[in-house]
Amino acid sequence: MVKGPKAVMLGGQMDPPARYAKAARHLKQVIEEAPGTPLTRTDLAAFGAPAFGAAFTAFGAGSRCRHIIAPGEKAQTNKSIPVQSPHVLFPDLTAFLLGGTIAKRYGGAEAPLCFCSACAGKLAPDTFTSNRGELPAAAAAHNVAVLMEWLRANGVDP
Repeated sequence: MVKGPKAVMLGGQMDPPARYAKAARHLKQVIEEAPGTPLTRTDLAAFGAPAFGAAFTAFGAGSRCRHIIAPGEKAQTNKSIPVQSPHVLFPDLTAFLLGGTIAKRYGGAEAPLCFCSACAGKLAPDTFTSNRGELPAAAAAHNVAVLMEWLRANGVDP
């Protein structure tokens, strides 16, 4: 009933695409049935949506900007996973993981160096193990660099 452009935003607690198996299929259906609809705050689904007719997509590099929480609700966190490290975009899995989680998965093995423009072969994804000092800013720079590389690889000039 409201005239003018509208956008679809993904809503839900924590990581909606991971928590709801049908989320990606339902987002695809919405975009196909209403071509030209913008899709924002949709986590990494933002990369596939234009192929199905979305006018544009957007999402934030920080977890607070990758989906919305219903009005009046307080954002929940997974209490079993203490957030003691920044979220890091791990290109090999096309997923955001906590830096501490990446470090644990490599265990004693040496993680491969990251060659994004921010890390420049000097840092590995398991480096971002703390929310102290310069690591959160370095992780954010890494996330943006990886996203920009993905865009350029797909013919988008950010």
